[in-house]
Amino acid sequence: MPAVQRLRWWVLLLIGTFFVPMIAHAQRIPSLTIIHTYEADNAILNVHFRNLEQGRVGLISLEGGTISEAQISAFGQNTTAFAAEGIYYAFISVPLDQAIRTYEAQAQIEYTDGEEETITFPLNVISGGFIQQPVSLPGADETLFNPETEANELAYIFEVADPVTPDALWGETGFVAPTDREFTSPFGAVRVFNDTYNTLHTGWDYGASIGESMTALASGRVAFAGPLPIRGNYVLIDHGWGLYTGYAHLSVTFVTQGQMIAPGQIIGRVGSTGRSSSAHAHIEMIANGNWVDVADFLALYLPDRDAEATATPEDE
Repeated sequence: MPAVQRLRWWVLLLIGTFFVPMIAHAQRIPSLTIIHTYEADNAILNVHFRNLEQGRVGLISLEGGTISEAQISAFGQNTTAFAAEGIYYAFISVPLDQAIRTYEAQAQIEYTDGEEETITFPLNVISGGFIQQPVSLPGADETLFNPETEANELAYIFEVADPVTPDALWGETGFVAPTDREFTSPFGAVRVFNDTYNTLHTGWDYGASIGESMTALASGRVAFAGPLPIRGNYVLIDHGWGLYTGYAHLSVTFVTQGQMIAPGQIIGRVGSTGRSSSAHAHIEMIANGNWVDVADFLALYLPDRDAEATATPEDE
């Protein structure tokens, strides 16, 4: 394994104490650290994590001067790798309900001369450690607890979030935590509504009052803005590279589909629309077709075209 790998990055900014407990629970290894390296004739694949918890994101990088295209196949899904300063990067996301075991993943690499190579490597999925959380919604519309209603909404969101924009739309500031409010419900929690209906929580909730500003985590393009049965008034933003953030239960939205959004821009106001017990802010994230822990992602580094950093591999 090489002693030093030079990568180009810029770091995600974290503001306040809002995401500190979320990041701490993830126990992430800094993304600049290379944990495993796998070599082919013309390329090197670097894995920047030891294990992947359910609902988490891991970074893969590929180095090779003549790479023209690359895809990572894992968990029955293909993830496109994108280039930044000659290095290809892919965010590997693990479904919330992925079985706990070791999987075989593959990187399919195509070179400028038309030659192709495949690198096979293991991915170890471990438990997300999700808690169970009772939620009381007396007198709520029964359709909010209808599995078909929920399934249709999820299918629609993933249809909207299916396109993978090849440009990194998140801008120079990266992804920024929006507030220092206290958490009320964690990502991945098994929500038990009225002691009868179970569902997985796809984001993080934090306490907020009706009418408070909801700001975008990063710059991007609005993929959807409007009402949904479960999420109420909802905004979904495309940040490029298969990354989307969603903002639910808003009292009002201020953006429209196709609109470009600046980092920290107010996109709506906090509310309690949809399947909600009280006013709060709900923020969620999709990475390449899977719900992922937005706080876990905020702990990662993102490729940069301007700043340099040195990565020191760890011994396996």
